[in-house]
Order: sequence, then structure tokens, then C-alpha cells
Amino acid sequence: MQGITMDIITATSIVKGCLNYIISYRNTGYICAVSSAKKIAETLNVETSFKPKRHRLTKRQFQYESLDNYEPTPEEEFKRDFFFCLIDTSITSIQSRFEQLESHKNTWGFLYNISDLPEHDTLVKHCMDLHNTLKNEDQNDINGLDLCVELEHIKTLLPKDVSSPKAVLEYMLQSNTSDLFPNTWISLRILLTIPVTVASGERSFSKLKLIKTYLRSTLGDEKLTSQQSFLLKMK
Repeated sequence: MQGITMDIITATSIVKGCLNYIISYRNTGYICAVSSAKKIAETLNVETSFKPKRHRLTKRQFQYESLDNYEPTPEEEFKRDFFFCLIDTSITSIQSRFEQLESHKNTWGFLYNISDLPEHDTLVKHCMDLHNTLKNEDQNDINGLDLCVELEHIKTLLPKDVSSPKAVLEYMLQSNTSDLFPNTWISLRILLTIPVTVASGERSFSKLKLIKTYLRSTLGDEKLTSQQSFLLKMK
């Protein structure tokens, strides 16, 4: 997920697989988790049993109120209050992430393999959806209908080993065809600048704090950039 070459299609597939695994683990993974935890506890000479906890009795306000005599075991409380809570929190967090990636995939996914475009009507729909996404009031970055025509035409010109957005963009640059397919040129450039993760930015700022401290506040931009790049390469 933190690779430089990671794209939205691959990231969506990875997140979906992770989400399905955690959902399955919620239903079937508790016994395995407890067994593994007990083995680790035995190697550390730690008690492996769940300690009972004293339950508070609730005072009845009326005589007709019945007493709840059922008391869950310590293991049942652990499973309910900790295991399920942890798994459900993870599922909710990943689902939010997956929905965002799925939204990007639905908008940009058709551009990840230009050599295998969908049918004309489906392609027109995708291009118009992208047209509306990149629209700001009366200003348009691309024209959806023109983009559809360009993609169908450029598909016939591409070599067999050129299909990814980066490869197509490099081919257009080398063949000087960016002016012939302006909407494709703009769309691919925007697509390749969409970050899948913020890992690179986080690593840069973590190294920045090691280089530029309050004692070196006058460090120039050129020297700062070179030292930061050197540390990132060493990492």
C-alpha cells in the first residue's frame, strides 16, 4: 500500500481482501486468538485463565421488577467487551477507507487499461462522469464526449505493451501526440497525481524534523531538500 507504483485499482483490491478477512475472522477467529494468546502466556509464565469480576447488584425500585440472575463468565465478557469491540472498530474504519477508494475507482478505473476499454455506451458514461467530476461551475478541465472519441482512437495507435496510464502518457510525450489528444493528456496527468496513500509525505515530514531543528532554522531550501532526499534513500 505504501509503494510508489501503487494504483487505486490494486489498493481497492487489497483493502477489499483485508475487509473480507476481518469480517470472517470476527465469526471464526476468536478460538484461534485465545489459543495463541494462551501459548504466549505460558511461555511468559503468565496465568492463562480469565479472572472473575465481582458484579454489582442493581437495587430494585419496585417489587414487581425481576432480578436478572444470569451472570456472564469472564471469558464471555472479554469476548463481548473487547474482542468484538476491537474487530467492529477495525471493520468500520476499513469500510470507510474502502468506500473512498471505491468511489475513486468508479470514476477513474476505466483509464487504468486503455488497451481494454469497455463498450462505447459504457465508455461514454464513464467519460461524462469524469467530465462532471472535474467540472467547477462553468469551467471544465475536459470534455467528456471528446475524451471518449480520443480514447477509442488512441487505443488503435498504442503498441501492445503500452496500456497503463504512465506508459500511455510517456508514449504520447515521445510521439508528440499530446496536442492531438488533449483531453486524454489532461485526464492521465490528473490521474497520476492522485495519491493512494500519504505514506511518502509522512516519511518526508518525519525526516524533516530531524534535519531542520530550532538550532538550524536558517537552513536553505536547496540544502534542506538534498539532505532530506539522502535520509529517505538510506531508509
